[in-house]
Amino acid sequence: MLFSMILGAALAATQVAPQQAAPATGAASATVSETEVRQFAGAALTITRAQKDATVSEDDRNKKAAEAVAASGIAPDRFNAIAQAMQTDSALKQRIQTAAIAQAQRPSR
Repeated sequence: MLFSMILGAALAATQVAPQQAAPATGAASATVSETEVRQFAGAALTITRAQKDATVSEDDRNKKAAEAVAASGIAPDRFNAIAQAMQTDSALKQRIQTAAIAQAQRPSR
């Protein structure tokens, strides 16, 4: 429960450029692939860590968020669409939370 609140808060606070991302529709959430779920979850975990780091300025947090999305391999507009879709699609939210928990529990390399 705490993890989902942290993930949700980080995603709610983070919209990655470009800001003109198209709003998510039911069709968009229904077509999120498992690869995209894993990419999104990985980026969200990195964003969550950056958001929680009080030693980093807000500008640097935003930069780290953009870098996390870029490193994940998912386009910023697609990341934003998935973030919006998971706010209203509980099945998608559960898939992302499951992927994020699995990634967070993986040993560091």
